Amino acid sequence: MPETGKIIKNEKVIEKILKHLELWDLEVSPPPKAKGPSITIPIDDSGFQVPFSAPPFYLDPGCSDDSYLN
Repeated sequence: MPETGKIIKNEKVIEKILKHLELWDLEVSPPPKAKGPSITIPIDDSGFQVPFSAPPFYLDPGCSDDSYLN
């Protein structure tokens, strides 16, 4: 059984294998452009649960500012 899991690092060997498989001189072309109408997806945020204007955040005057950072 042939050995598996080896990596071929010799560029000449890689080229020879790819030429044998007819994969060496492939012409690469860009993907085709999409044909179809553009669509607009309406966004209904009326059911959004987080209010857009959040109430102000007040620090507890009895705590130091450092206690909020820890």
